[in-house]
Amino acid sequence: MLIMVMAAADHSPFTPSGSTPKTTPENGFWTCKIKKIRKQRPIIVALCADRSYNYADSATMNYYNKEYKDREYDLLQICIEDQCLVVKLDRRGGCWYTRFNCKTLKEFLLDHRVTVVGVGLENLVERFEEDYGWEMPKIVDLRDLWAQAQAQSQAQVQQVRKNLNRFGIARLAKVVLGEEMNLVKPAKIKWWSHPYNSNNPPRFHSDDVIKYATVEAFLVFQMGIKLVRDTKN
Repeated sequence: MLIMVMAAADHSPFTPSGSTPKTTPENGFWTCKIKKIRKQRPIIVALCADRSYNYADSATMNYYNKEYKDREYDLLQICIEDQCLVVKLDRRGGCWYTRFNCKTLKEFLLDHRVTVVGVGLENLVERFEEDYGWEMPKIVDLRDLWAQAQAQSQAQVQQVRKNLNRFGIARLAKVVLGEEMNLVKPAKIKWWSHPYNSNNPPRFHSDDVIKYATVEAFLVFQMGIKLVRDTKN
């Protein structure tokens, strides 16, 4: 099955399981949901992030000469079950959308009952702590879980893990969830909903960015649930 972010607004991302990830537009709903979840059992949270520097229309390239690896993350993607949250971060580590309570989210990720899963999380979390002061004490890289599930000995775990170093989310999803899981990112995807203008800068991301971010975070969550379950068995 081909998962592709479509340009048309009436096409939604989907998954082989039949579940459809939902991006919640009302941030107040997510704040309440997070507070409620914190009172419940331990929970798995999928986390991804993106940089505006990756997109030609973002205007970031025009103002920053730093190497790609030195750029801070601008977009935070979180998924819990079928609920996905995409948050634009500002340069001070707060949420770009003033209605959203970033303090609640930061406290949630700091909770010892929350396990954050993702790909390449160690570097990502280090950057979030350095740039924004966000701490996530309990993280699990999905490549580590896959290596543990496939290997028969500790030596094999290390070898399998080494082979996974170049695997990103899309490639790992095909291995963990099946070859039919093919995540495709549009070649000319735009960061903003309309062309950047310094006199009237855009406030919202393009539909394609939001859709892709949603599917990406949802796939990470699906892999996390499967690998955690397989590891326990």
